[in-house]
This record gives sequence, structure tokens and C-alpha cells, in this order.
Amino acid sequence: MKAYLIDPFEKAITEVNYSGNWEDIAPMIGCEYFTTVQLNDDQDTVFVDDEGLLKDQSEMQYFRIKMEPNYEQVIAGKGLVLGTNAEGESVEPLCNIEWLEGVISFPGRNAVTVEAPSFSIYVL
Repeated sequence: MKAYLIDPFEKAITEVNYSGNWEDIAPMIGCEYFTTVQLNDDQDTVFVDDEGLLKDQSEMQYFRIKMEPNYEQVIAGKGLVLGTNAEGESVEPLCNIEWLEGVISFPGRNAVTVEAPSFSIYVL
């Protein structure tokens, strides 16, 4: 089935063939574990590297998704866009590649600052 691959290393969005098997998603985006980001009214989903921000940032590339007029989501690594049917199964994306090109940007490695994970303990 048709899917869209967002590749920040090549700064490109391309149509690819997806087998329909969820086990093929991680190899397609170059990761071990993936998570999802909803694109448009829960119709299309971007599968992304769940550990992308934990990887060596000196070799990572990013893409941004314009979610709302004043909000963007920054993603580390590649993304695979698929549609979602009423049962939650993956189907071909409902959006077209031109729409994706309007909401996806490639800021480059130096345009994104990633802070090291941390936590604080407060005593009340």
C-alpha cells in the first residue's frame, strides 16, 4: 500500500510502498521502537523513532510538523505517514504529498536544541 516517507537526512518526502505489516515500520524508519504522532483529525498518523531524541544528536536530523497555527512538533529521525481507518488499522494516507510538503519543514541539525533529560525532586 502507498505510504509517505519523511526523510530529514535527504530533506525529502517520497511515496513508498508499505507491506501492511507493522513489523516493517521500524526498519523503514531506521529504529528499534516507534511511536506515533497524529497529523490531521486522527485520519493520518506519522510513525517515528520513539528514541530519536536519545540518540547521538551530532548525527541526527530533524523535521517539524506544523500542527496548529502557533505550534510545531519537532521529530528526530525519519517518519512514515499512514492513514488510519475506523477500526484503528493502518491504511493508505488520506492526505496527499502536496499537503505534507506544506506542513513539514526540515530545520537542519543546528536549528534544533535538544536538552538532556533531567528530573527534580522537591521536598514539601
